[in-house]
Amino acid sequence: MWAINDAIWEIDGLEPWPYLLKSVNLNFDGTNPYPSNLPTNMARVKWVTNLNSGEAIWPERIETIRLRIGKDIARTGEPGVFYFMGQLLRFWPTPPAATGSILLDYRAWQPALTSASLEADILMPYRYHTIWVLKALVKLYNADDDPELAAVKQAEADEKFQKMRMDLSVQQEMRADRIYTLDPDEISNDSFWIP
Repeated sequence: MWAINDAIWEIDGLEPWPYLLKSVNLNFDGTNPYPSNLPTNMARVKWVTNLNSGEAIWPERIETIRLRIGKDIARTGEPGVFYFMGQLLRFWPTPPAATGSILLDYRAWQPALTSASLEADILMPYRYHTIWVLKALVKLYNADDDPELAAVKQAEADEKFQKMRMDLSVQQEMRADRIYTLDPDEISNDSFWIP
């Protein structure tokens, strides 16, 4: 199982794959600055939206929070920023008690698989499972001191990986993706298109 998990984690870490993008509506108790239903498989934040106001909630570093907010850290109200304390996502001001008022889009990480895991437990789309099988074989052949077979399986995995990369990185072909300025200090009414 170590080779399978290691192979999947290696592949998942190479690209911001769309199959790792998840969403959850966060719940708050009105007392704690962190949500009560934070996903346990959250690797990193992609985007945070306040569903009451429709505005983005922007990240800040913990040092900035401590320097600028200081003794006002316990204030409650509509959150304006989020930050991390270790691996725990926190918001400031502390959000009022609410269910589903903040939408979190995040990149997930693949939980460790066991011998009892089902196919549905694997986040990677089924049509690409051959890649992690090949990568696991590479690891096992290398551990068994068989570099020739490891090289053959690595070449197969690389070929399939390139096909997977192309297939998953282009999700629409109607037009080139638009890129907008998202920094709130740089946005003007004419620089951001809103449908």
